[in-house]
Amino acid sequence: MNTTSNRMIKANFAIILVGVIASTILYLPSAFGTPKIHEVQPWPIDGPTQLIIWGKDFGDNPQFHFGTSPTYLNIASDQTLCPTPLGSVAPPLDTTDFDCVVLDLPVSNNGEPNVPAGDYLLAIWVTGPELCLEKPSSLTFEYIPTDCSGFNQQGAYCEGDMTGSTGSADLIASGHNNAGWIITSTPVADMDTVIFTASNPRKWPNELILNISEGADSQDIQFHTSCSQPLAVGDIFGSMELIAFEGEKESAMHHDLYDLTIGFLSNGGPPGPTGPTGATGATGADGATGATGATGAGATGATGATGATGPAGATGADGATGATGADGATGATGADGATGATGADGATGATGADGATG
Repeated sequence: MNTTSNRMIKANFAIILVGVIASTILYLPSAFGTPKIHEVQPWPIDGPTQLIIWGKDFGDNPQFHFGTSPTYLNIASDQTLCPTPLGSVAPPLDTTDFDCVVLDLPVSNNGEPNVPAGDYLLAIWVTGPELCLEKPSSLTFEYIPTDCSGFNQQGAYCEGDMTGSTGSADLIASGHNNAGWIITSTPVADMDTVIFTASNPRKWPNELILNISEGADSQDIQFHTSCSQPLAVGDIFGSMELIAFEGEKESAMHHDLYDLTIGFLSNGGPPGPTGPTGATGATGADGATGATGATGAGATGATGATGATGPAGATGADGATGATGADGATGATGADGATGATGADGATGATGADGATG
């Protein structure tokens, strides 16, 4: 059996086990982290009585607060809304590797089973894994043959792959500075529990250096065991998962908050009156002149009809007299004209005075 099937309850696997997990949270256990709510769907949409919540790192016992309710919300006895998508009317957008839980909403003050429309603060609280504080006196592991992809907070050394191992594997453990280990059982089979204690009760090994082998498969892991570096239940070192230890420990509470709106999304009452028009805003600055568009490729239009002749303009002022032109050449003498008729005799003139006598 591989690591995924042993350590994770997948959503599609949960669909097959609906009858079995009807009273259990559908979740995807993973390396512990701070819980995070990603999507919430009140259900039914009109007059909700439950919440369907998707997120990360819900753990196996999350607790949820809703609004001002003094108690935690009840986890619904029927969790089938998680593996049964609600179609286009609801989330999730994608269920891949997300935790999911269905909660019952509280009864409202008027005794009705539906919470009134409004905004509510939804909080999740998760108890973290047991974290080692001082050197322990024993470490308990579960052996699950796999590769080195498992998560641990130390980022410990791991090399090799036991995924193909089908038989019992031999364990060879050593410590640091001549401090050794006692192993309760070896060889070990898939999902066997193994306890490590110090070979010298007065000298706890600060490291566990472990070789796992079966046939052609082998794996080497090495990590700190003195608690000078993080060591917590749930840490996975290759094919070994820490499931318990004896010694001083603590478990911290972690939480996340989500602002949830219920209601106000239906096609309810008629729209309210239009509010007053707001004041006109200041005119914005002129935008930059756009680039000149390309010349159109359309055909030239037909020539329009000639317009009517406009009225005559007013007579302009006389222009200045031009300069006198040069004399022209003397023309040829013309032919003599015909002799005119003889005119009438003129009147006889007066007699002159007599001359002096000689």
